[in-house]
Amino acid sequence: MKVTLKRILAIVVVLCVMITLVLYHESRRTKENIQKQNTIMIRNTSPFELRNIKVKFNHTYVEKVEKIKLGESIKVKIPENRVYVVNIEISGDTDQNRSFSKQLCGSIGDNTCITVSLGDDMKPSISSNIFNK
Repeated sequence: MKVTLKRILAIVVVLCVMITLVLYHESRRTKENIQKQNTIMIRNTSPFELRNIKVKFNHTYVEKVEKIKLGESIKVKIPENRVYVVNIEISGDTDQNRSFSKQLCGSIGDNTCITVSLGDDMKPSISSNIFNK
C-alpha cells in the first residue's frame, strides 16, 4: 500500500513539474511574440477606394492613412511606445461616401491583418485575424 502511494505521489509531482515547464515556456513565447510586433497590415478587398483611415492603438495613439486603393495593402507602423497593443479601432470612408468603423481586441502581432471588404449588405465590412483573449 505504501509503495503504491509513493508511486502515485511521484507521478503527481512529475506531472506538476511538466505542466509548470509547459506554462512557463508558453508565457515566454507569448511575451516574445508581443515584443516583436512592429506593424499591422490593412488590406482593401472592397470595390472602393478607402480614404481618411484612422487607426487608433489602445484608445490613445492615432495613425492616419490618406487612402488605400482597390486591391492594395499597406502596413501601418505601430509606435514604439505602444509595443503592447491589445486594442485597435479602425475607421474611415470610401470614395462613394460610405463610412466604416470597427473596434478589435485581442492578441495582436506582426502577422495581424485587417481586411476591409464588401459585406452582404453592400456596405464596407471589416474582418481580421485578431483573436480575443
